This record gives sequence, C-alpha cells and structure tokens, in this order.
Amino acid sequence: MKIIHDFEGKKFFTEIEEKICEVEYEVTDNNTIEVVRTYVDPDFRGKGIAAELLTGLSNFATENGYKVKPVCSYAVMFYKRHNEFQNLISKKEDLEGFGSCNISKKR
Repeated sequence: MKIIHDFEGKKFFTEIEEKICEVEYEVTDNNTIEVVRTYVDPDFRGKGIAAELLTGLSNFATENGYKVKPVCSYAVMFYKRHNEFQNLISKKEDLEGFGSCNISKKR
C-alpha cells in the first residue's frame, strides 16, 4: 500500500479502488502533531489501513522531531496498542481518554 503525505493538506492518505482513506492532523505551535481524524471507507475497514496510515504519520513525526497528541478515538487506541511509538506521545494524559472523532463519518 502506498501512503502519501499531503503536507499542505495536513494528511496522510492512500487510495484503494478509487476510495480515499486518510488521517488528518494539525501542527501546534509547540511542534506537536494533533491527530484529529481517521477515515477508512467502510468497504476497507478491519484490514489494517488506518494502522498503516498512523505508522506513516508516526515515522514522519520521528524523523522530524515532532511529538504526537492523539485526539481522534482511533488514534488514541492505536497509540495505546503500539508501544514502539510511546516516545512520541506529547503527554501521558493524552492516552487516558477515548478520543473524540467519529471514524465512520466522512467529511
């Protein structure tokens, strides 16, 4: 799967069968990436696509010295499960909640 980083659009995405799956983010003034939305088309859920997208975002954060604040509910669960990215989390409290986005709703 080819993961594309749209730096200006602030998202990581892939296209599968002409359907876009994506992770959107914002960069705060303290050099933190806030993961605000994860969307995978219903036809492709449960296949690890969102995890691949967040792995791409996490690798980008690592390579560029960013911290990560998972706001999206899927991102919170991803970072709880992936210890290899724990060093990226901006604050431990970021993983205590359940997040706030709706992964089933496309903008």
